[in-house]
Formats: sequence, structure tokens, C-alpha cells
Amino acid sequence: MMSQSARGSGRSPAARSARRSTRSGWRECDMMHLMDDATHRMAIDAARARFDAGEHRAAWDLLGARARAHPTVPAYREALADLHRRVDHPDQVGRWGAHDVDRLTDRERRALRRSLVGFRSEAAVRDYLVLDGELPTIVRDHLADVGEQEVEDRIEGTKFAGHTVAALGALTLAVGLGTVGYRAFIGADDVQRVAQTYACFLLGEVILAGLAYATFACLRRRWVLCGLIAVVVVAAIVLLGRADLTAPIPFG
Repeated sequence: MMSQSARGSGRSPAARSARRSTRSGWRECDMMHLMDDATHRMAIDAARARFDAGEHRAAWDLLGARARAHPTVPAYREALADLHRRVDHPDQVGRWGAHDVDRLTDRERRALRRSLVGFRSEAAVRDYLVLDGELPTIVRDHLADVGEQEVEDRIEGTKFAGHTVAALGALTLAVGLGTVGYRAFIGADDVQRVAQTYACFLLGEVILAGLAYATFACLRRRWVLCGLIAVVVVAAIVLLGRADLTAPIPFG
């Protein structure tokens, strides 16, 4: 028969012990959070005191180190943004206030965008802003623009390569014409071989330039232009394949 005390409590001694242990664990967690909060407040207050004493760099360095050590504690970022705002550093206000861009002024948002220009990767941006988790929209837009610019740079790079090879081709043509003309003028018997040699070099440059321009046209989705260039490249390859420096007839 259950005792009166057991009936009154409704729980066994083991259950009561487990409940006391759980409550004790909760109290310990609460105490740890309170201690952490107190530590953060003390560090921020110490930095503010040094700032007010004129030690601006020391205050920023202290808060910056704490912000990197505790990236999930926004209080350090907010304190840094506030201290930089007091001395009119909009770029640094934007940097440390990037976790909550709604609290930034338009000028500070523009400064934040400008400060991100030199960063080309998400890892570099995160390291600069000391941000974990989801990036704010303004930062994601910057990274998207960087990606688009990199694609644009690659496209323009193919066109530049084509221009470079075309310039070399023009130089080859000029030198070849001059050389062949001179040798024909003096009555040399190797005019045919020299002319065909320069023509082979020129065809090779036409092929390389054509491939670069065709790549550019495809990336720009200019399919007709790409097809025309492809025809020229194929014709140059066929002619180059028929070259025979020992034959009396060009590309015999």
C-alpha cells in the first residue's frame, strides 16, 4: 500500500531527484548567460571609457578583437559603429553596422558599398565585415555584381585576345609584303617560298584571332557573326593544310 507522503507528492524519490537536477542545470545555464552578458558589458564600457579619454585607436582595437572573438554578439558591432559615428567615419560605421543595415543612414550605406568594391569573394567580404550567418541584402547584391563583372571581364578578354592576334597579323602582313617585294625587286629565286612562309604565318594568326572572336560572339549570343567567323577559320585551316613550301604553285 502506497504511503501517505508518496500519495501526496505523486512522484517517486527518483523522479523528485531528477527534477531537482534539471532545475539546477537550468540555474547554472542562466548564471553562465548572466556572467557572459556582464563580461560583454564590462568590455564595452572599458572601451567607451578609453575612447572618451582620447584613446580612440585603443578603443577600436579592443572592440574589434572582441567582435572577432564573439561574432554572434552584436553588442560589440553596435558599439564600434557608434564610436566611429561619433568621429564621422561612415565607411567604418557601415562596416560594423552591416548586420543591421536598416539602422544605417543613406550616407553610411553608400560608404559600405564603396568599401566592398575591392573584395571579390564571399570569404573576403565575410572576413572584412566579421559576419557569420546570412549576409545582408546590400552585401549579397555586391557579390552578385562581382560575379556578373567577372563574366563580363572574361568575355571582353576574348575580344582583347582577338585584337592582339589581329594586330600581330597586320604586322606579319606588312613585313611579309615588304620582304617579298624587296626580294622580287633584287631578283631572288626564293620569292615564292618566302611569300608562302609569310602566308602560313598569316593564316595561323587568322585562325587564332578567329577562334578568339568566335568565342566572343558566342558568349554575346551573336550567332550569325559566330557562324561567319567559323567559315573564315575553316577556310584558313584548309589553306594552311594545303601549304607546301617546296611546291612552285602557292598552296598547290
